Amino acid sequence: MNYLKVNSYITNIEMSIQTEIEGMYRKRYERNEMKKPAAAHTIYQHTNNITKIHEAITGKTPTLFGEMTWMDEKSPEEIFQVIKGLKGRKDETIGVATQRSYLSSILVACRCIDFANGQDTPMWSGIYKLMVQNMDEVIQHREKLKEETKEIMPDFDKLMEDTNKYLKEPLGDKEMKILLSIYTQFPVRLEIADLVLVKGIYDYNKLKKSTDKLTGNYLVISSRNNTSFLSMSNYKTADKYGTRILPIEDRYLISLLRELARERSNMTPLFPGLSRNNLSKKITEFYNKLGYKKISPTLLAKMIDTRAYESIPEEWRDKMKNLAEFRAHSLDTQSKFYIHN
Repeated sequence: MNYLKVNSYITNIEMSIQTEIEGMYRKRYERNEMKKPAAAHTIYQHTNNITKIHEAITGKTPTLFGEMTWMDEKSPEEIFQVIKGLKGRKDETIGVATQRSYLSSILVACRCIDFANGQDTPMWSGIYKLMVQNMDEVIQHREKLKEETKEIMPDFDKLMEDTNKYLKEPLGDKEMKILLSIYTQFPVRLEIADLVLVKGIYDYNKLKKSTDKLTGNYLVISSRNNTSFLSMSNYKTADKYGTRILPIEDRYLISLLRELARERSNMTPLFPGLSRNNLSKKITEFYNKLGYKKISPTLLAKMIDTRAYESIPEEWRDKMKNLAEFRAHSLDTQSKFYIHN
């Protein structure tokens, strides 16, 4: 049998939507189009999005991009209409922010189908234009969500009272107690699910020396002293802010982490099998049982930030608002671009 044919046959068997996306991102990274390789969850998200669009159009599950003839047959507007009709949670259609995620996956598909010229196609430019238009809707949607959040946000002191009551119980889910302790103290994202345990500063320093740049999220906990911290390098804005070191000072949380560390091996996941999505669901379900609706890690972060803002004396808060109004921008813009310290 001809070797080239056999090799080609094996390659075709091994190829999939996911591996094609991985290959495309690998090429982009090698060409210095990207500062770091694409994260696994990014590749998964695009694979999932593109698969759902193909299924909605054809009724079949795709195996390769070559099957997606609709990329040539349909216009960007027609594809966007398909995306808008996709089902989200509770049989509702997906929101505008999620629509944007699906549109970005079509741009990924353009590069996967034609890596060299994908960005010069009418599909690319059409989808990109729709993304720009969609951004206005996303901003309006976020403002609406902000108002809705105010309505569902419970009293922080009451929520903490109920949370601490659970934390003080002698029994209970140790992992759940750790997650609650973290998310009621640190306004972090869902990357906590990815934490890898590092037992001691020596191993952490050795890890840093073994690579040019840290790319993972670690819990560093020392058995010899009270030094414990989170080292976060894999998060949404890591390219801009780099590795963040978050010291852990709460004695109760440190004691819980030490207990769990004794059950885990060094350099292994702190929460095996826990995805970011499941982490969010776990916390939301916990508070739902206590009678609090829609309390996600994101909402907890908003509550912590709001509490910090409210701790500023009223006259200073008013002054900050007035200064922002003079330039006709928001407090967010003011804090990001006009305050230098």
